Amino acid sequence: MIRTGTTLVVFAMLAAFAGAQGTKPPLTAAQQQQLFQRNRATVAALVDSSLEISRSNDYVARARSYRKVAMQLQRDLDHAAGDSDATRIAELGSHLDTVLRQGLAPSLRAAHQQIGAGGTDRGNLLDIRDSSMELVDWLRTKAKDKWADTPEVRSVINSLEQTRKDLNGSVGP
Repeated sequence: MIRTGTTLVVFAMLAAFAGAQGTKPPLTAAQQQQLFQRNRATVAALVDSSLEISRSNDYVARARSYRKVAMQLQRDLDHAAGDSDATRIAELGSHLDTVLRQGLAPSLRAAHQQIGAGGTDRGNLLDIRDSSMELVDWLRTKAKDKWADTPEVRSVINSLEQTRKDLNGSVGP
């Protein structure tokens, strides 16, 4: 009986403490504007590339559009690296991983099937794939040198390792 009562009191205290934490206050208009300004170029690249992708049935053109987004994310990652902002690096790295894994790699596979092994655009596909893999390597190297001690960045690095393998096999040998 005493154990049950003590357990209930402890749980009640923990619940009161957890409930007292509250939620984060919403961002002010100035903070929202600052975040939008920081992400403006990336948002523009995403919108422009999304429009290009939606208008085209040519998978080589789609792969180029995804590559544009990846290059913009690289610029943002480079700025975050300069600021040593590990949280932003993890966030942008996660976005980059999504673009490469769910956008670029499938587009490269489809383009490879569309043009065949001896197609005229094969060199372009290989260039897009190789430069994207270099981007993954760049981020892995930077992250391991400076930010690999954070769990978020380590998780992104691990995910990018798999994405690199997906990219490597996307165009064939």
